[in-house]
This record gives sequence, C-alpha cells and structure tokens, in this order.
Amino acid sequence: MLPGGNALELGRRTLVVGVLNVTPDSFSDGGLHYEPQRAVERALQMAADGADIIEVGGESTRPGAERISASDELARLAPVLRELGRQLRLPIAVDTTKSEVARAAVDLGAGILNDVSALRFDAGMADVAAQAKTALVLMHMRGEPATMMQLPPSRDIFAEIQVDLQIALHEAEARGVERRQIIFDPGIGFGKTLTQNLAVLNHLSVSPLSICR
Repeated sequence: MLPGGNALELGRRTLVVGVLNVTPDSFSDGGLHYEPQRAVERALQMAADGADIIEVGGESTRPGAERISASDELARLAPVLRELGRQLRLPIAVDTTKSEVARAAVDLGAGILNDVSALRFDAGMADVAAQAKTALVLMHMRGEPATMMQLPPSRDIFAEIQVDLQIALHEAEARGVERRQIIFDPGIGFGKTLTQNLAVLNHLSVSPLSICR
C-alpha cells in the first residue's frame, strides 16, 4: 500500500527495483552516483530500462560501514529525491533506518520505506509509515553493518529470521502499521554465511508473511 491508496501489486510478476546509492563508499558502485545530477541521470536511465521502483539510499550498509548522522544522510538524499519527484512517475523507495530521514523523504515523495534493521535501530520508522500510509520493508540483519560479518554463524538462520521478523511485525502493528503495508526481506548477506544465503534463496517460497502470525 502506497500513499493515496495506491497498491503495489506483488506476486503477479517479478518487480524490478533500481537501486541508486548516493554514498561515497557503496560496495556495489563505489560512489559512482554520489553527485546529485549523476544520481538523477542514473535513476532516469533505470526507469527507461524498465525498473518498476527506484530506491535511493544515502547511508552505506556495506560490511564494516559506520553509521552517519541524519543530517548528513538527508544532505545526500534531499536534492536527488526532490528532482526525482519532479521527473519520475515510478514509486520511490528510500533505504534508511532513521525516522527523521524517513519523514523528510516522505515529504519529498517517497512512498516506500526500506528499513534494513527491521525497526531495531529506530522504532519510530513504523510511526512514519503508519502516519503516511507508506509501504514498509522490514529486512532481517544480524547485528549491524559495522560488525555483522564478524558475528559467529547462526545455528539456525531460518528460526532466527522468523523470530526477528515476528518481533518487527508486532512492533510495526502496535504502532499502527497495517499488515498490507508490510513487505518482508530475509536479508541476503547481512551477517549470514554463503551457505545460509544460498539456503534462504532456495526457500524463498517459505514466506515470512506466512510464518509471522
């Protein structure tokens, strides 16, 4: 569910998300689109190439990454979101764990909030989603980016994902987020071993939505 009562249809076909990192230290593009104009050009190209959603992130979540302030994150995001709001007709998602950033992003046109901490870093993210009626992605991550790959492997990654996402779901609903607004992400990488990542990918049919009840 997106603002204005518009629905994001999942399941009929695979939706393509164009990921736009406006960070200087992204592990996937190395800061290639850190400059706002280049970021906007890249987003428009992804839209032309068939992306269904454009997701913008202003804080790196690569292994070992340190957190940055909300003001620094917003300084990266705001000019890009402002311009995309003028030029794009696709849903815009924002990858953030901070309610302050999420609130500003919604004001700039974001309709999807992607929280890689599943509310662990800032439960106020759910308040923003509830008030603005945005979609809320709850992603599973072990620990935090700075230390996640140093953690000992989970003994039962499926049980851990289930428990953690159940906690996040209950917190979100307690704060007024409707179930239809919530999307679950098992979090490929993010503190998991290669074997565990492959196991999760091979069992995506076991939806967290079906087990989180």
